[in-house]
Amino acid sequence: MAKQFSEHRKYCRIAIGEPEVVDLMKEVPCSFSAASLELLNKYGSRMKRLNGIEQHYSNVTSDPELSTVEVMKLATARYTSFLTQSSGDRFMLTHPFNGNHTALCREVTDDLELALFLLASAEKVANEQFDRAWELLRMCNHLASPTGDPVQRVVYYFAEALQERIKRKTGIVSSDGWECNKRWQSRLVEEIMCLLPSSFAHRQELPFYSATQFSGIQAILESMASAKRIHLVDLGIRSRSHWMILMQALAVRHECPLESLNVTAIGTASRQLVEETGRRLSSFADTLSIPFSFKVVMVSDMQDLSDHLFEVEADEVVGVYCSLSLMNFIARPSHLEALMGVIKTICPILMVVTEVEANTNSPAFVDRFV
Repeated sequence: MAKQFSEHRKYCRIAIGEPEVVDLMKEVPCSFSAASLELLNKYGSRMKRLNGIEQHYSNVTSDPELSTVEVMKLATARYTSFLTQSSGDRFMLTHPFNGNHTALCREVTDDLELALFLLASAEKVANEQFDRAWELLRMCNHLASPTGDPVQRVVYYFAEALQERIKRKTGIVSSDGWECNKRWQSRLVEEIMCLLPSSFAHRQELPFYSATQFSGIQAILESMASAKRIHLVDLGIRSRSHWMILMQALAVRHECPLESLNVTAIGTASRQLVEETGRRLSSFADTLSIPFSFKVVMVSDMQDLSDHLFEVEADEVVGVYCSLSLMNFIARPSHLEALMGVIKTICPILMVVTEVEANTNSPAFVDRFV
């Protein structure tokens, strides 16, 4: 693999600029793209810690076995450092360790370089320098493998995703390609919904999700303490456990007896699985003697959602529950705006939103990627 890296470094030079050419431009003031500045702004405060990580690994006297996470962290530290250098130091990316990698085994060094190439390609995609990004991604695909070590597998699949993003941005993807992608996403949702037993077991071991569920349901109970007719909209329903928790709480609410509980589940795929969820919830509601109804609203895209699909009655108190769904709209602000506009028309008294507080929520692509 070392020979492959040597042979393919020329593609990296093509993608980021030949060192010899850059040297001639040392006197030209260095300017960074908006995406690069976003990356530096996001990670600049972490440079001291990341540099400590890099220094730690460069001082190791034996061949360390780095985990995939450690490899990616070290690559991020090195690439962020690369972005802070002047344009005359761009040769750093094609020789990223400058002789300070003697403590790292050859395999780890190759993995680090491969991760650096992936980060560089992501920045080029963010800057819409698609030709340069494509050259880097071609190299990533050549050096990585879906059956290689963990870092190679990560790079392989992320490189594929970046190539798909370039095709979409440049209009290369045909209508057939879009339909194929939608079918793939639909199957992915189905697989996730079919993992309910595994999900329950996972939550028992790592109850972070359950904690957010209880917090959300408690907010609904407090906001609707005096409501007798409740209508809840579930955006992108994936499980039924949160509604079962709510039903159990409502069943023992004697100070304000419940007259009706309606749940409208919004889905974009797997109608059969959503309907099965509704049947199970109805059965559970019967055991608690709760007047319950479940309606499924299927749309091809959330942008197609309309207020008349909810069938909200005048005397119903409305709430919206959205768990781990809005992150899909980060890269599509117009879709998010359309969705929020529809939600406003049904006048909910609250909207429960559960999302992971991570870089995946950043509107800047390069931040989400890193």
